[in-house]
Amino acid sequence: MTGRSTRRRRPGWEYYLDLPAASRDGSAKPEFDEYYPAMKAYYENLTPTKPKR
Repeated sequence: MTGRSTRRRRPGWEYYLDLPAASRDGSAKPEFDEYYPAMKAYYENLTPTKPKR
């Protein structure tokens, strides 16, 4: 993958979504290590798709 699709598919963005959820419901704050590099292989193996026009 190259270009814009690569920037959109990086592991770790879920961490930033889970932070406010943990704050809201009082659960433990997630650790970034749970997302990266743990999910790196998953993102590397995603198949790029062509955008719909």
